[in-house]
Amino acid sequence: STARIRSAPPGAYPQARLRKFGWSVKANRRRTTGTGRMRHLKLVQRRFKNQFTEGHVAHPKVVKAAPSSSKLDHLGHPKQ
Repeated sequence: STARIRSAPPGAYPQARLRKFGWSVKANRRRTTGTGRMRHLKLVQRRFKNQFTEGHVAHPKVVKAAPSSSKLDHLGHPKQ
């Protein structure tokens, strides 16, 4: 007689969790965190990098004036 599979196929759709076994390391690597969009985790990682600071206003970026093109030669070096 054939054994009845009690859990779902690789997609595991009806179940809340994905089937995962230790004997197929490459299969786990294909389906692990970071292989998809990570819509929420991307934001959490960025906030973690900034130590979860909230409510601050960013400092305005100071834009340096570009040198005028008349002072530069055709290679972009200053004329002498």
